[in-house]
Amino acid sequence: MEKDFLSIITVNFNGGKYLDYFLKSIILYPPPIPYEVIVVDNASRDFSFEKAKKKYKNFLFIKSKKNRGYGGGCNLGIKYARGNIVVFSNSDIILFPDTFKKLLEEIKKDEKIGLIGPKLINPDGSFQPSCRKYPRFKYLLFGRRSFFTKYFRNNPITREFMYMDLKESENGKVPVESLMGAFIMMRKKVYEEVNGFDENFFLHAEDTDLCYRIKNKGYEVYYFPRASVIHYHGKSRKYLGIKSIYLLRKSIYLFFKKHYKLNILKKFILTIGLILGTGFNYFTHIFGKKEY
Repeated sequence: MEKDFLSIITVNFNGGKYLDYFLKSIILYPPPIPYEVIVVDNASRDFSFEKAKKKYKNFLFIKSKKNRGYGGGCNLGIKYARGNIVVFSNSDIILFPDTFKKLLEEIKKDEKIGLIGPKLINPDGSFQPSCRKYPRFKYLLFGRRSFFTKYFRNNPITREFMYMDLKESENGKVPVESLMGAFIMMRKKVYEEVNGFDENFFLHAEDTDLCYRIKNKGYEVYYFPRASVIHYHGKSRKYLGIKSIYLLRKSIYLFFKKHYKLNILKKFILTIGLILGTGFNYFTHIFGKKEY
């Protein structure tokens, strides 16, 4: 019987001190099974990758000559992975002592688990929503960074889209449509069955697209709040500035185009919705209000 081996793949883009925090937390709170750490750098310019490579001699470091996006970075990293179980992680994560243990115990219980992710916690200890419904027309103006979500946080559409009323089930894990890709665990064979991340999604929705295809293969996507990590959300995204807003809307459009049948009317509604959403995002970006 094959022994379990875990490949931890993190994608770094100007991660600064947070990459060091993450790698240090792996050493402090390692998985209970044999593991490897693969650090993929997306053409960073802040020397975070070089500093980490010099400090963490036992980890594998891969430098991409260009920014491949998060999904592209994950796809590059897994080419070097030896594990039958894989974690894809942002570089701005800090682990808890039992994070790996709890997730590994859960994923090994059920072969139908296609992907599983822990509860995300903000650095101040507050809850960070990480579950999402698939993009649909009704949610176009109610994303996490949208005007309506920021200024009318308790509106029912945002609460539905972001699973704000999610309750932990008796067995701990909860089936959801998709999870943020900040820290996710899956079997390598499932990754291979769905052909990994779609690199057409440069930033945003690459995780949603992955979850969509995993569920279409008959697997389940689970949120598992009994395990948790701290997530310094957006620490790399800030280097993209308002370009991140454009990339978000582009990825939503790609998701609709890839997975839904769109007639002329639906394309028109989608385009108008995305234009309005982009305008609202720019407004909230300029005038600012803390995101969920």
